[in-house]
Amino acid sequence: TEVDYTIETPGNYVVTLSVTNPDGDVKIADVALGICTYGEMETFDQALSGGDWTVYGDAYWDQGGWLEMTGNLQGKKGAIFNTVEGVNPGDVEIHFSIWTGGNVTTTGADGFTMSVVNAASVADLENFIATAANGGCLGYGVSGECGNMTLDAFHVEFDTYHNNGDVNYDPTSQNHVAVMLDGDASNHVLWVAQTLEDSQWHDVMIKTIGQQIIVTFDGNELINDSVNDFQFHGGFIGFTGVTGWGTNYHRFDNLQIVQNCLVP
Repeated sequence: TEVDYTIETPGNYVVTLSVTNPDGDVKIADVALGICTYGEMETFDQALSGGDWTVYGDAYWDQGGWLEMTGNLQGKKGAIFNTVEGVNPGDVEIHFSIWTGGNVTTTGADGFTMSVVNAASVADLENFIATAANGGCLGYGVSGECGNMTLDAFHVEFDTYHNNGDVNYDPTSQNHVAVMLDGDASNHVLWVAQTLEDSQWHDVMIKTIGQQIIVTFDGNELINDSVNDFQFHGGFIGFTGVTGWGTNYHRFDNLQIVQNCLVP
């Protein structure tokens, strides 16, 4: 026999099956289940005032229903972070959409980044945001060529300007996507050239499995490699972006975080 039953509320459950045969013999079996739900997608369709997200610098919520880091203006630096609910340590899958382009100069600049910062407090997070340099440091660089701050952080950058010793260093003159660690905007741990400045929305997925890091772009796998001694420590998730002489819009939308659920 089969029985279908849907449990709609997350939590710990014990499902008990009792079977009685025609002679009156009873057998009972228990199955313990932990029912989880994944975080809902953040669509950013509503203004951020009074919510989990805090806006810094030149960033803003756009009425189109997305987060904008800089606007298409020169010399801007913005950040938006969730300062209430952090991302857990351990394996994680992060989905979001990006849009960049619209530059009014001969080349777009400078780029934008998704970061998860393992800061002890919101005050420490805000110290990182204030310290992070603009230009080639993309609003998250605080170590290496960009400074001397000690930081525990995971970043994926979308870089649209070639820096060759102008504060930091890039591995290619092309637009690129890169996995970066600990606020160092020169140490491209894993990277690949990728066209970015086309004024179109693109879907990004970032996944960590132990030391393995996977990045896809519109469903196409860009990065899939292991990094020695890497551990995802979780923390505050957010976005940064900067412009310099060159400009671009730097937009994020549709954030979803998927992790194994620890049922209370």
